[in-house]
Amino acid sequence: MPGKSAAIAALRRRFAALRPGVEVPPSGYVSRIEHNLLPGVEMRHFVEDFESGDGLELEWKFRAIHSSAALAVNAFARFKDAPPHLMLAGISGFETIAFEFRCPTGLRGGRPAHLDLLAQGHAGVVAVESKCTEHLQPKEPRFSPAYAEQIRDERREGPWYRALAGGLQQPDSFALLDVAQLIKHAFGLAPPSKGDLRRSSTCIGSRWTRIVTRSSGSTGARSSASVVWSPAASRRFGHRAIRTCGKRGTK
Repeated sequence: MPGKSAAIAALRRRFAALRPGVEVPPSGYVSRIEHNLLPGVEMRHFVEDFESGDGLELEWKFRAIHSSAALAVNAFARFKDAPPHLMLAGISGFETIAFEFRCPTGLRGGRPAHLDLLAQGHAGVVAVESKCTEHLQPKEPRFSPAYAEQIRDERREGPWYRALAGGLQQPDSFALLDVAQLIKHAFGLAPPSKGDLRRSSTCIGSRWTRIVTRSSGSTGARSSASVVWSPAASRRFGHRAIRTCGKRGTK
């Protein structure tokens, strides 16, 4: 994983230049959470959300200068005080935003999906999956057989289930995208018992400071994702997959 190692090293150098008073050991983990926050971001913006989840991010992972959780917090925490001013995937007017939001997938015995950010309002629901350097290292997707065994509702006909089926048949199609995690998040956004979230939900991804979204273009449906495709995935799914392989909801 030379690409990921080089990226983390570059982050360490830049961090040291911007925060000369903060020691960054070779591990890349600062000693205090506050050292990893941008000016204007306060602990009150996110600590309660993280403590209500079970990711245990604050105990260790959040202090990494390459932490994807810290990336999400630094990008969105200040909107905690003013959710209506946040715009994501063309949607604004949010009433609440939350970090590490737990979304049960509706599967028996399964762990809930933990969304890096969930913004909710009358116009719809937007979830954000944050990645800092994870997409620079190949990851083998691990699909639980429970999805195929237990999902028997309308989600089985949707684009995320088709992506699940494709991943089960050809797991090497996704070289750098953690497609299994993304699919779990999509199912967590809209299990059968969450009709309110299914009304209009969107899943997007954040890589470093860039958010990339694509819309399906069909009336009453919205679909988006930020992805890193392998050549095999591009040939098999094509550009259309980037537009349709997202959580779709009717208005």
